Parts: sequence; C-alpha cells; structure tokens
Amino acid sequence: MKKLLILSFLMLLGSQTPLISHVVTPLPKGFVYLEEIDPTIDQKIEFATSENILGIEADGYERGRAICTKETAPALKKVQNAMKKQGLCLQVQDAYRPVQAVKHIQRWAKDLNDQKTKARYYPDISKEEILGTFVAAKNSAHSRGSTDDIINRLAHQNKL
Repeated sequence: MKKLLILSFLMLLGSQTPLISHVVTPLPKGFVYLEEIDPTIDQKIEFATSENILGIEADGYERGRAICTKETAPALKKVQNAMKKQGLCLQVQDAYRPVQAVKHIQRWAKDLNDQKTKARYYPDISKEEILGTFVAAKNSAHSRGSTDDIINRLAHQNKL
C-alpha cells in the first residue's frame, strides 16, 4: 500500500511538471512583448536559438519573444503598417537583451578555444577582435530595450 501511495504521488507530481516549468519572468518596468502590440511582425530572435554567433541559446532569452519598450513597440507597428502596404513585413531578429545574455556573450568572446561558429559568423576576423565590439561590448544598447535588429522581407515569403 505504501508503495502504491508513493507511486501515485510521483505520477501526480510528474503530471504537474509542465505547469511548474513554464514560469514566466516578469518584464522590466516599461517593457512589453512585441506580439501584444503587433502580432503581424515576424520574430526570429536568434539569441533564443542555437542559430547565432554563440552556437547555443544565450542566457536570459525567453522562448524567442521580442521584448521592447512601450515606446518602441508602437513605432515598430507604425513601420509594419507602412511596410504591409508595399507587400513587405518586418522581421525582428534581436530586441531587448537581458544582462545575463550580455554576460554570456562576453564569456563566449573571451573563450578563444570556442571557434565553432567562426566560419559562419566571423570568417574574416579573429575572435580577439570581437571582444569589446558591438557584439561583445561591456554594455549592450539592446539592454535598453529600444535597440532592435530588424530586416524586411516579402510579406508572402515563408519565415526566413
């Protein structure tokens, strides 16, 4: 009977794991999720994936959701509306960058043995040159929440 109770408890606990694992970090004051302002803007937040200069997900990114200031989001929406009239769509590739991510990028830049993304992302420069530049700067403009990396694409084109 005791084993049955323990097994039942473990099964119940296991069934609750998805609820526990989806804890959402509160946004900094004055910030919003971009999709809440304009869900038509494509988001491909590369630091939330392994498809970036690190080769792995950067610390602190939340499931590829673009976060920006309450002032930036409506400005992007305005640009998106103008782009749609021309058959184009904005794609945000980076937005608010958490401090944990900035520190992660700096650690990566200092690890001169990690060269796995060199061929794709920095083939013509040494990794030593990256440290302190816009990629691995001590303070990132992205951490203010009003700096975004954006491209435009054809509106009917599949996500890049």
